[in-house]
Amino acid sequence: MSSDSRPLKPITLPMALLYFGIPALFFVLSVYYLIPFLIDKGLTEFISYSLSLLIPLIIMLIASLLALRMEGYPINWISIKERFRLKKMDKTDWLWTGVSLVIMLIGAGIFGVLGQLLVVKGFVPLPAKIPTALLDPTVDPKNLMTVFLNSLGPNAKGNWGLVILTVILLSFNIFGEEFWWRGVILPRQELIHGKNTWMIHGTLWALFHAFKYWAWLGLLPVCLTLSYVAQKRKNTWPGIITHFIINGASLIPILAVVLGK
Repeated sequence: MSSDSRPLKPITLPMALLYFGIPALFFVLSVYYLIPFLIDKGLTEFISYSLSLLIPLIIMLIASLLALRMEGYPINWISIKERFRLKKMDKTDWLWTGVSLVIMLIGAGIFGVLGQLLVVKGFVPLPAKIPTALLDPTVDPKNLMTVFLNSLGPNAKGNWGLVILTVILLSFNIFGEEFWWRGVILPRQELIHGKNTWMIHGTLWALFHAFKYWAWLGLLPVCLTLSYVAQKRKNTWPGIITHFIINGASLIPILAVVLGK
């Protein structure tokens, strides 16, 4: 049975605030309370940070599949493809994917620098205690690598567990978010907001990252662009691909350290 035979229930703006706000709260609680707890238990900052993100992302992926089931779909690959709009990529989809990736990177770079300046100048107040230096926007760029290496702990070289953890986190990051936001939520928002859905959806997605609210300005071009392409093409794959490329870049320094480069 096709997805067209199961009419979707629209998501109003107040409902969307809950759909975005509840996951945002989970992330805030996980990052600001779980990280210090795990560090106190002897885990490294990197592992503590990774686990604090992984747990709510697993919940998001499970929630997306439960939403699929509650809409009357069996949980199988055919239903996932139909409902979450995982359509075969054509040449136009690939073109949109490439162009959107460039726009995201440029936008994130420009607005990210502006956001950093607002933090440094004191226009954006920071929490009294940021749970890990990996999130601290005040760290001097020259010291970023030192902070990163310290977060990995003294036994990172040859520790392929760090690579495995990063790959697992990346996988749940991409599919947990894309299935929930662009699979479950976006098509239902379109029933209310029509052609303007991407602006509302993208803005809410940026605000979802409340656990690092000081990065909102740099995230906004990425969130809006990805949401626009997902709605324009009625295809979730371009967002999955660009999301993977952008966030997957974190795997490169992990590999370099583990390999001892």
